[in-house]
Amino acid sequence: MPDLDELIRTTLDRHAAGEVDRDALISRAVGRGRSYRRRRRATLWGAAAVALVVAAGGTVAISSLRGGAGLEVGGRTPPAVALPAVSAPGAEADPAAVGTDPRLIHFAAPAIEAGARFHNWTSAAGYEQLEAEIDDALVSVTIGRSQAAVDAAERQSDGGAVVRSQPVPGLWLRIQAKDPAYAARVAAVVDLDRTQQLVLPFRLGHRPPGSVPVTAYLGFIDRVYAHGGVILRGADGARMEVQAQYSRGRTDRSGNHTVGGRPAFLYPGRDEVALRGVAHLEVSVRIGKAYQGYEVADADAVLAALTVTETVERITTWPTDN
Repeated sequence: MPDLDELIRTTLDRHAAGEVDRDALISRAVGRGRSYRRRRRATLWGAAAVALVVAAGGTVAISSLRGGAGLEVGGRTPPAVALPAVSAPGAEADPAAVGTDPRLIHFAAPAIEAGARFHNWTSAAGYEQLEAEIDDALVSVTIGRSQAAVDAAERQSDGGAVVRSQPVPGLWLRIQAKDPAYAARVAAVVDLDRTQQLVLPFRLGHRPPGSVPVTAYLGFIDRVYAHGGVILRGADGARMEVQAQYSRGRTDRSGNHTVGGRPAFLYPGRDEVALRGVAHLEVSVRIGKAYQGYEVADADAVLAALTVTETVERITTWPTDN
């Protein structure tokens, strides 16, 4: 997921441009995400293959703890947010595949999805992650091919507890939760034997020459799509983000720019181009500030070839061939 400070900056830019406010759903997503960024990281250290080492010096066996009120072992992913299953080995069977394809998540956690008010999947170079608000607290589950990879996804800390394990050689699991006991409960419902596809409500019909997807993310609030996107990187290090945020009932077709004959809006600073007239979605390409190296013409070319789902509320209708 891109830095939440960048999302907040973009929101402020849009208000300054006189654009209609975002749907309240997205505002809640950003607010919760910012709170999560402040609270989600901790500095407790330790590692074991079959147990989680906690700061107090003891160990908590994963199998000895069960779920809380919103976290029940055996919980099922609600259909509205269920990622498509992929017939490929999960992280435990194939650790080397983790964090190599942003279209894939090599683990599942249906009990977390079932009980979460907000959850977000990320697949990036070297790691894959699920972040969620559950039982009125925030948790994250990160897997990677090395301890450095999972720790790189969490750069600073001011609270909570972190526990780490190495389920099999070549695979690290990192869990952040409100306390060590709850982290162990989270660990008990993580399934490392499944692979899922991280789908998005749009299809990329064009990418800048030489660019490849390096990160993808997908988030839901109250089982409703909130946001999703993909970050592309060129051979020279150039980056752009193609993203879609939920905006219920949005039908605005006004703009100051055109893309392939369609109305669009070019934001101040020429760092983002958004399509107009897309039902229920705000679709844009970000090329400035955090994303450098591409021009407005590159963003226009991507948007002109983009195919957007007409049924954002039904994940089963989304493209699976990005």
